[in-house]
Amino acid sequence: MNSKGIPNYTTKKRINISINYLEKYKPKKILLMGGKYRKDCKLTLSESMYGYMSKKCKLSRNNFFLDRKSLDTVGDAIFSKLYMSKHNSNNKFNIYVFTSKYHVFRTNYIFNKIFKKKVNIFSVDEKISVAHKDKELASLDIFKKNFKLFIKDNKNRSLIYFLKKYHSLYGKI
Repeated sequence: MNSKGIPNYTTKKRINISINYLEKYKPKKILLMGGKYRKDCKLTLSESMYGYMSKKCKLSRNNFFLDRKSLDTVGDAIFSKLYMSKHNSNNKFNIYVFTSKYHVFRTNYIFNKIFKKKVNIFSVDEKISVAHKDKELASLDIFKKNFKLFIKDNKNRSLIYFLKKYHSLYGKI
């Protein structure tokens, strides 16, 4: 997203893929994840995505929940899990994540560990550089190390604690 809140090319591609899915299956609730990560922009990532998406699809604003806390994939998984736990007590829901191709393996691992259920991952087709792959693997290793206690004891009350304690982006939430 740029300083004016306009999604970048890859984000637009992910949104367009998700719109095709949304228009076909018409889910009751769509979670758009992403907090404020640019100091030079007033919008959060979720607000930026919603602005772009609302111009292209015909779903009601009531269908959307905009997360404004998440700053990365781990936050996306945790905050969406907390939302689903609060608003869907019967645990009957499907999870669909739209991400970049280089990011699929790590996203799938993190979401499956946080939710302890199958997550459907869709990706945009793009070239994967060695640098992206190495960064993703290093990031996944950090997640595995820092969240190994959480993975063994997956309780919603401990999600924020682990996020605050072990993740550099969330130490002050």
